[in-house]
Amino acid sequence: MIRLPPEVMDHVDVEAKAANMRRTRWVTNLIRSRFEARPAATRVMLSNDVRSEVQSIEKALQRIGTNVNQMARAMNRAVLPGTTLDRQVVTVAQHAEEIRTLSKRLQRALTSNDGYWNADG
Repeated sequence: MIRLPPEVMDHVDVEAKAANMRRTRWVTNLIRSRFEARPAATRVMLSNDVRSEVQSIEKALQRIGTNVNQMARAMNRAVLPGTTLDRQVVTVAQHAEEIRTLSKRLQRALTSNDGYWNADG
């Protein structure tokens, strides 16, 4: 347990609310980011908003992956009566565009969180 003066707790509460986190989680992330020895790439501290955006992107990419796998399987087995290769190519192109959009969203989400937990941030 950490005891802090009320004026410091007020600042902690403001920061935690701005990061959309509970006080305990915000303080825990702050302490870990400052003192925990770990390679930077193995653990990323994300605010709740960024974590939610990343989870949304992850689900969308999983859905696209499933669709692409089903199309590849169907094309290999020729079990899609009435479909043509042209139609499948268009669908793949649409998925590629969606992946590019999701990639940009992911980059924005992670960049917005970049530096938050650093001493200079």
